[in-house]
Amino acid sequence: ELHVHVGAPLGPADGRLALTQQAHGAVTSAWRIAAAHLGEPAALAA
Repeated sequence: ELHVHVGAPLGPADGRLALTQQAHGAVTSAWRIAAAHLGEPAALAA
């Protein structure tokens, strides 16, 4: 089981575009950190 916290909750008052950008950035960052911890070569290329 994997449980990841990627930051503060996003609120609907932020607007859809801002929410999408924040979510994308948070997920990308979390993926890169996890991949780096696992020694994934793809993480090194990012």
